[in-house]
Amino acid sequence: MLALVGKVVKTFGLRGEIKIYPYTTYNVRFQKGATLLMEDKEYVVKKTKPHQNCFIIQLEGVTKIEQAENLLGQEIFAKPISFDSKDAEGQYHYTELIGLEVFDEKGERIGNVENILPMPTDDLMKIGDILLPARKDFVRSVDIENKKIVVRLIEGMLEISE
Repeated sequence: MLALVGKVVKTFGLRGEIKIYPYTTYNVRFQKGATLLMEDKEYVVKKTKPHQNCFIIQLEGVTKIEQAENLLGQEIFAKPISFDSKDAEGQYHYTELIGLEVFDEKGERIGNVENILPMPTDDLMKIGDILLPARKDFVRSVDIENKKIVVRLIEGMLEISE
């Protein structure tokens, strides 16, 4: 499942930059190195900068205004959050995780995922007052069907948040 994250609304300059209007507040999708999909083609963000309520983005391989003009009006999609970059298994869109019950490895209930917060290094799952990195070494398993996530907590993590 791909996430619709924005739309190309304008070209910017003569070097192939595009102005995109984001459909999401999950702005990590537009950072340098992010992969965006338009019409079944993948593009890697070479550089990005905020501009008013939009982003100005330079994509790898798009270096001329004519190339950027071909992208005008395109809807922009992004891949799901990945807890395992090896393959498609273990990849989830953040909206699939919100509301799931979270348990530690001992089976003790911690709470429900309230939100996913984008951060420069790792996205964080907000579970009550706890912020847990949404990455493989903390997230042990995700069971969408049974609405359950099992996480590994480090010593003192729950005490810090109380």
